[in-house]
Amino acid sequence: MERGPMSQDQKEQIAQDRYGKGYEELGTNEKKAVGGVKGGQIGGELGGQARKEQMANEHGGDVHAAYAEMGSKGGETRKDQMAEEHGGDVSAGYSEMGHQGGEKGGNARKEQMAAEHGGDASAGYSEMGQKGGQA
Repeated sequence: MERGPMSQDQKEQIAQDRYGKGYEELGTNEKKAVGGVKGGQIGGELGGQARKEQMANEHGGDVHAAYAEMGSKGGETRKDQMAEEHGGDVSAGYSEMGHQGGEKGGNARKEQMAAEHGGDASAGYSEMGQKGGQA
């Protein structure tokens, strides 16, 4: 987004998009909100860039190392949370997660086989068994 004052055309467009009327028809607070649209977009772009530069500076100029550390901290936090949820046994948390993932995957496969066999999942399992027997 370009910096500097907002053009009248930009104000009119935002006023139409947000309020369905021309800029001059807006009340004071609505006009402020129109101006804030551009300011918020510029601030968001600059804020993200500034944060990226700050993270790079904190890691010797390597922003990728900063993001890697951020991901690692998030992973450690989740691991600690799972351990707490399972009486200190983080492996029980991973087992439960795997079991839930397996159920979701199995149900998804069952639905897929039913769709491939006219709604009859058992026909899909029969076919799978026959093919397995032939192999």
